[in-house]
Amino acid sequence: MKGLKEILKHSGNYLTGIAAAPGLTIGKAYVFAKEVLEINHNEITEVDEAITLFNEALEKSQKELRKIFGFAKEKMGETRAAIFEAHLMILDDPVLIGNITARIKQEKRFPEFIVDDEISKYQQLMFSASEHYMKERALDIEDIKNRIIRNLQKKRWQSKIPHGVIVVSGNITPADTILFTKSSALGYITDHGGLTSHAAIIARSLNLPAVVGTHNSTEKIKDGDLLVIDGFHGIIFINPDENQIEYFTEKIKHLSEINQELQGLTDKPAETLDGRKINLLANVDVSSEIDLVITNGAKGIGLFRTEQIIEEIGEFPDEEEQVKIYSKLADRIYPENITIRAFDIGGDKVRQFDLQEANPFLGLRGVRLLLENENLFKIQIRAVLRASI
Repeated sequence: MKGLKEILKHSGNYLTGIAAAPGLTIGKAYVFAKEVLEINHNEITEVDEAITLFNEALEKSQKELRKIFGFAKEKMGETRAAIFEAHLMILDDPVLIGNITARIKQEKRFPEFIVDDEISKYQQLMFSASEHYMKERALDIEDIKNRIIRNLQKKRWQSKIPHGVIVVSGNITPADTILFTKSSALGYITDHGGLTSHAAIIARSLNLPAVVGTHNSTEKIKDGDLLVIDGFHGIIFINPDENQIEYFTEKIKHLSEINQELQGLTDKPAETLDGRKINLLANVDVSSEIDLVITNGAKGIGLFRTEQIIEEIGEFPDEEEQVKIYSKLADRIYPENITIRAFDIGGDKVRQFDLQEANPFLGLRGVRLLLENENLFKIQIRAVLRASI
């Protein structure tokens, strides 16, 4: 059978992107188009009624997000679901709510226009940031804005997503991913986003293949197209031919057989033929991967990359939050050991969090960066020590 390089050499029906979540799958495409909301710019006469409608829309939006947050915690773990908690905090932000309420009173315009205009200001600031992470978080704000407007307009967002499809979209918000999870999506393809985008994070959490940052997948792929996602190499085949289907069907079968065979070895001792014992440990990016570590028979965590916590929640976790995360890991892996690596950050994160960096040309990062910002380092060390008791 031909190899992947040979198939690519003689094919023109594929797209490439970032290999965001490993895996292989074949399925029908569902091109997810964002809902376009029409905004009423007209003036109003009943200001008190408009403010009441705004408060009711806020309350309904909070109720929806609390429900999503609960489902997300169940499916993805508390750390990865924390983005929805952050969304709830935005909906409860007294400054934002106060500004919108004041503008409704002063400008006497429909509240949906004020909501759209006010929240869009925050989005523009985030989109204009140089850090890719901030641009991705601006999409989260879009979801919050549209949710409030939809509830102001008394519109119900009906899910018409087919069961068991490959989702293709320009970008995917956190709430979108929950909707797709309920519909048993087979994988994700997006035009935008990177390894820290929600499509990537959720796909890895649910063991679904994902290719992101393709730039033009929504232009090239149509509803109902047969797709192959290769999440190992960041490749998508559109309406694959017989040879391509045969190749990937065999690969999927082979991968399944390997996984089944390996599952039968998880409770066996890790040792060489001559009886030498091997300490088999796992590398972990986020706490929700701990179930995979346990089911695959690892005897501890050799490296927990704590910087991924920052990537997911968008800020440095305080001491209590870190204690909670590390303790949960330690409890789940007990009586085996866990090695926690100090935050290995640099580059964009130095600017994003306004960290001290005497000479950026030296590429200050990792422990050297933490030694220059002792308070962050001390907080993390205290959290690790407390979690180890």
